[in-house]
Amino acid sequence: MARRSSKRDYERGDRVGELIRRILAEEIEGLDDDRLHLLSFTGVEVDNELNVAKVYWSCFEGNDEEITQALIEHRGRLRKAVSSQARIRHTPSLEFAPDHGIREGARIEELLRGYEPNPEAN
Repeated sequence: MARRSSKRDYERGDRVGELIRRILAEEIEGLDDDRLHLLSFTGVEVDNELNVAKVYWSCFEGNDEEITQALIEHRGRLRKAVSSQARIRHTPSLEFAPDHGIREGARIEELLRGYEPNPEAN
């Protein structure tokens, strides 16, 4: 009998995190909450014991605290969706944090567009 390799392309926590991200993305579409209108989940980090999943989100509109509060209010429904759709023994608790990468990238692009190089500086 052939032995299965224990090495994989990425760790179990990464695979579970991506699964949770996809489930949450589908579930958020069904929520009727204007605060979560343009929300997207950018990543999920799961600890080694799969007890806690830190869910990173990004939104082009809205206040970070308000959006985080809305996610906390819907945490039970979101966790239930993960529990019913993911084939894992223990459903991790969900923690939410804003991902400022997209906003910061847009800000840097805006700054670079306004930059005019000085030809005399060479």
